[in-house]
Amino acid sequence: MVTPLPHVLRALLARHAEACARRLEGDTTASRRALDNAGHTLCVTTGTRSVEKALARADLLLAAARGRHAPPDDGTPHRATPVPSA
Repeated sequence: MVTPLPHVLRALLARHAEACARRLEGDTTASRRALDNAGHTLCVTTGTRSVEKALARADLLLAAARGRHAPPDDGTPHRATPVPSA
């Protein structure tokens, strides 16, 4: 897997967080689509198959890029889990 650049990961995480916030503000077709698209892009970029694992992997990759010891990748999300789809 090609390791994504930190600024790309940060932008994708921001996009996902924004989509989660929009979804919480109102459950519309557009907000669901934006959240699904953001989650899918995170999965593809991090080489994972679930948003939870993509968020955890992004955290690990960013920690590694900062030169810090990253926690083991046990599949446990290190961020809030995404809003479930309706």
